[in-house]
Amino acid sequence: MAAQTLNRDEISNLSFILNKPYQVTYAERPKPTLTSPHDVIVAVNYTGICGSDVHYWSHGAIGHFVVKEPMVLGHESAGTVVEAGSQVTHLGPGDRVAIEPGYACRRCADCRAGKRASGRASPSSSWGADAVIDASGAEASIRTGLHAVRAGGTYVQGGMGRPDVDFPIMAMCLKEVTARGSFRYGPGDYELAVDLVASGKVDVKKLVTEVVPFDRAEEAFKKVKEGEVIKILIAGPNEKIETI
Repeated sequence: MAAQTLNRDEISNLSFILNKPYQVTYAERPKPTLTSPHDVIVAVNYTGICGSDVHYWSHGAIGHFVVKEPMVLGHESAGTVVEAGSQVTHLGPGDRVAIEPGYACRRCADCRAGKRASGRASPSSSWGADAVIDASGAEASIRTGLHAVRAGGTYVQGGMGRPDVDFPIMAMCLKEVTARGSFRYGPGDYELAVDLVASGKVDVKKLVTEVVPFDRAEEAFKKVKEGEVIKILIAGPNEKIETI
């Protein structure tokens, strides 16, 4: 089936904006223009809610990242390419893409050296897991993870919760666990995830509890905060979906 191209003059850039904790508004933002021949412009079709989004919405901050001015919420997005730069050879208007939230140019020395962030679990054994990744930031999960990893194993903290938590340091020391911090993910992780989904090896549709229209975005945040859903998606402002 041929890709469906979008006319940028006919689509909306309505945004879901956090002004301060629990205070959100909708507003049209200026449509972006290409500033680099290596970039593309994407119209967002659907957006998931990350735990960090909920922290921003409810607390106005996560760790030392503090909302000091109105901020558009959402970064787990998929969409359709509207326009592509002259140096982009693998994408074109109408292509459907998943948007990698970690901003990197992929061309500078640091990006080529893989200096972003990392973490992936290994299979567990009867003596504990070779590697444990906590993606929640919840204190109970952190404690469970460190008790679940095997002696000499690796523990990776990817999720961010409260700035300070009770940490089972005795378990970590007695088992001589290698502990690492991770911010988002590392080079190649996003591509691997897309390949796993595209090949059908991982069925992420089973994780989607509900899809809501854009004008019910705050309702979706409330459901995530209350633990009512696994993954809820917010349809973009240009998506037409059936509502119950």
